[in-house]
Amino acid sequence: MLTLGGGAGTARIDPNSLVKVKLIEQESFESAAFDQLRFNLHTSLTGPRRRLAIFVHGFGGSGYCTWAGFPAMMFDGFACEPADVAIFDYPSGLRALSKGGARLRAHSRRLAAGILELSGFYESIHFFCHSLGGLVGQRAVIDFLIDSSSSHAAKPNSTVAAIYAFACPRAGTGLAHPVLSPFVREFRWLGRFSDECEEIERYFSNHVESRNIGGTVGQTYLIPRYVCRGAADGVVNSFSAAFGIPSSQIEDLAGDHTDIAKPTDSDFPQVRWACKSMAEIESNRDQWIRQTNHDANFRPQKADSSHVYTAQIHNYTADSVWDRAYNVARQMALRSGITVHDSDEPTASSDQLDLMVAVHDSNKVLSGASQAGDDSSSTLVQQAHNRQNEHRRLIVGFAPVGINHEPAAEVIRSWLDTGLEPLSRTFVEGAQAPDGFIKVVLRWILLLVGRDPTKPPPAPLPTNDRSQLLPTSVDEYFGDLR
Repeated sequence: MLTLGGGAGTARIDPNSLVKVKLIEQESFESAAFDQLRFNLHTSLTGPRRRLAIFVHGFGGSGYCTWAGFPAMMFDGFACEPADVAIFDYPSGLRALSKGGARLRAHSRRLAAGILELSGFYESIHFFCHSLGGLVGQRAVIDFLIDSSSSHAAKPNSTVAAIYAFACPRAGTGLAHPVLSPFVREFRWLGRFSDECEEIERYFSNHVESRNIGGTVGQTYLIPRYVCRGAADGVVNSFSAAFGIPSSQIEDLAGDHTDIAKPTDSDFPQVRWACKSMAEIESNRDQWIRQTNHDANFRPQKADSSHVYTAQIHNYTADSVWDRAYNVARQMALRSGITVHDSDEPTASSDQLDLMVAVHDSNKVLSGASQAGDDSSSTLVQQAHNRQNEHRRLIVGFAPVGINHEPAAEVIRSWLDTGLEPLSRTFVEGAQAPDGFIKVVLRWILLLVGRDPTKPPPAPLPTNDRSQLLPTSVDEYFGDLR
């Protein structure tokens, strides 16, 4: 195994070197009481190991009980190469109800500090996260990446290898009703497309290659994210569990919300899946490190052939649901290797805008068809269209939304027919609801790719296949926001 960190996994850990975790040395795995750190590290008495598996429970769970025999199978090597195991615990649900819920940012920062402390001892760290723990774990990884890059304590891609999320509400859950969020802090994270969910996805889409490939494709970090979801899960539906994750990195099981995280035998499918994934990930990481070192030493870097574009949304309605739907479309495009940065993000190109999405209230378009003035719908359309003179490849998409989107689209087309150029890069397509708007934005993204002769074709992006891109359950997330 090659490593960018160097020296990891070659020496026994000195207990005196750890201040964020409790060290427990064992021949075979046994659970242990938590001290005030609530972060137990189980290491083998037989010698140092190069791989660490960190387990993070979910809402109302507990460090060991959530996972049944999973940690022992990783530690004892029943199904794959043995790994040291760390169990992270934090009070949530009923355990934190008297205090108004868990202080999740404090716990994620505590987890991040532990990762930073352990990162020098291992070649690869794999995160196993259940439910809410998936959000806590991903937030901690983000904090770790930021801390390690600023302190130079670890190099990019040196330790964090992958994240395996079991029944994680990546797009939130309808059970976390916003009315209760003032009383249960966790619901602020668990709500449908919560700010925390969006912030996590925004960071990963801008900085992390989440596909299991032998490279970062223009991103800074290589950390594949995997998902395990249960067909009988009544807490997190399939859309939320797999939001933004390639289908090849999704494992579907027959269990419910808790069952899928509790294997009791090494022959359970989630154990075989995890072991197989870890081996593939580490093989690809080795390949990427070899190639990176070779490129740095023997030849200049090749030009990036990935599909990376910059988009911008102008929402002229009073409803933020369209901004959220726009972000959903950008996340879904990642399934085919198409990265669409928003122009407000720091990673976006400052000198090139590829797609501008202008969202208009269809009723305002119809009622203001004969209006004049700087804030009239027709003036806004003309201003947006004129931006194409500033950007060579800019595609402008006008999206009237609401029940009257079809007649509103005709009105906008009539405005465009009055001499605005260039019409070849201007499109008008409306939608009544957010799920239809998502498909419209995806089609415009595909137009970007099709008109870019400098890039190879991406993987197919089946915009009409709701089973892959727009599951019926997407309606649950937007139903009360339309």
